Amino acid sequence: MLDLAWKNLWMRKTRTILTIVGIGVALELVILLTTILDFTERDMQRELAKYAGQMYVRSQAGAGMGARSSPR
Repeated sequence: MLDLAWKNLWMRKTRTILTIVGIGVALELVILLTTILDFTERDMQRELAKYAGQMYVRSQAGAGMGARSSPR
């Protein structure tokens, strides 16, 4: 059975090579996107850490006049 599959793979060389290239490109894109997302998340965490002591929380109920802000 594997012999038949191997024979069929090489009977259509162009299709086999294009399939292998397509799988390789898809894997590279997954690795690239994962790396970009990881870098972006780490950079965002680092930027948020810079301003962590300066953030204020405002109450939604008192959003009108006299609303008070409290340090987080």
